[in-house]
Amino acid sequence: MAADRSTTPGPYVARALTVDSGNAGDIGLLTINVEAPIGPLQCDVDGSGIVDRTDIGLIIVARNQPAEPGDPQDNDGDGVITVLDARQCVLLCTNARCAP
Repeated sequence: MAADRSTTPGPYVARALTVDSGNAGDIGLLTINVEAPIGPLQCDVDGSGIVDRTDIGLIIVARNQPAEPGDPQDNDGDGVITVLDARQCVLLCTNARCAP
């Protein structure tokens, strides 16, 4: 089973069966509460909650433009949107191959 890389807030429960050397088993539950991120997701230019091809495309279209502090298109924070920002953001894509 593939790992769930979801960022959807809410409780997630994992159930595990443990077995000792005498084949006695016990079921344990682990609950993890995922909270909504504080502020925008780094490189999430369109505000969709994920980083994907759309965000990378928007960064490329805006390249060589000045950026305000905190602009998600300016990943390195140097004040200019460049192809380097897009390359850095590709590494932060939510899904494989930056799929939407």
